[in-house]
Amino acid sequence: MLTIHRLVPKRFKDSCWFGYVPAETAEASRWNHAGTNILYAAEHPALAALEISVHVGLIQLIGKYAHGIAKMPEELHSSLADIVSMPKNWQMDCSWTRDVGEQFVHDQWNVVLKVPSVIIEDGWNYLINPAHPEFSQLQLETRDHFIIDNRLAGK
Repeated sequence: MLTIHRLVPKRFKDSCWFGYVPAETAEASRWNHAGTNILYAAEHPALAALEISVHVGLIQLIGKYAHGIAKMPEELHSSLADIVSMPKNWQMDCSWTRDVGEQFVHDQWNVVLKVPSVIIEDGWNYLINPAHPEFSQLQLETRDHFIIDNRLAGK
């Protein structure tokens, strides 16, 4: 059984696992083009927090985020490394990563795709396709709070 973690602003807690913006208005990100709904998760809540903090800062996480947890059988996820060869310096090539994410969603490779983290060398993130026919097999939970120590924000 694989367990992954997703953090979302508390105001979007109820839509944590379905995307909190309509797919057609989704902004481009590391692994998706604008208009494609991919949910981002991480192997550990600490990595999920770090991934968000590069965009909003750690202080913004304190008391403002909910913690989503998904559990799934191993067969519901694939690893990018088993599907494509990673180009050298892939971290700097957002067009390549976005194209991979598009293929993952449109060709429905699997419900979840394991991809390397850009910010932590040996960390793993997970892309989730909520439109995949087997998405309902994920065991989803959302907790009201994501607890982070105030000292991380210099308090």
